Formats: sequence, C-alpha cells, structure tokens
Amino acid sequence: MDDSIPKLQALLAKKTDTLKFLRDQVATINEEARKTESQITGINEAIQELTPKDASTPKPPGRYSGMTLTQAILVSVKTHDAGFGMRVAEIVEDLKAGGFKSEAKDFYLSVYSILQRLRQEGKVGGGKKDGRPAFFNLRK
Repeated sequence: MDDSIPKLQALLAKKTDTLKFLRDQVATINEEARKTESQITGINEAIQELTPKDASTPKPPGRYSGMTLTQAILVSVKTHDAGFGMRVAEIVEDLKAGGFKSEAKDFYLSVYSILQRLRQEGKVGGGKKDGRPAFFNLRK
C-alpha cells in the first residue's frame, strides 16, 4: 500500500505547527518592539520635562513626524503587521510612539476611518484579530 499520503499528512502537520510557532514568535517580538518604542517615547518625554527650558537641545523627530496621517498609517501597517494584521489600537499606539502628533478629538476614530478608506482602495487588507477589526499589508 502507498504510504505517501500519511507521510505528507505528517509533514503537513509538522509544517503547520512550525508556522504557528513562528507566527507566535513574530507576534511576541512585535509586541516587545511596540513596548520598547513606548518606553523610549516616555524616556524622551521625561528628559524633555527635566531639561531646563532655556536649554537648546532639540528633541529628535519621531519616525512618523512630518507625515500625513494616511502616510503614517501605511508605513505602520507595512512595517509592523508581520502578516497577522494589526488592530486599530495597536496602530494608534505605534503612531503615538513614533512621534505622530494629532489634535483630533478622537484619534482612534480618525485612524479607523482612514484604514477603512485604504481597505476600500485596496491599499490594505482587512479582517479580524481577537474578534476586533484588524488591518494588514497587501504585499504586492
């Protein structure tokens, strides 16, 4: 009897387990990177608060400073999504940690609205992550 199918099924199971493990590792690394970026932002803010007002040491610009909100969202999703999608709250946190400044009354809603438009334009994909809307890079 041909044992190719059981061998292929075993290989598929092994590869599926490996993929899940790797995705979990990437998600953990991305989360640690977001936390570290937030800590760096906090440290920079503490330095600014402790620096005498007459000191002329300029604050280094963040990764998203000088970008429009749409540009910053696209960069965030492209560089941080790792194929699993990012929830809107994760994108908002990344934008803030990366130095994006907004005076919007509801920054989350602004980001969500732009993500919906970008999804309709085919620039990002959309789905669910942990039961909440998530967006991902459409690798073209």
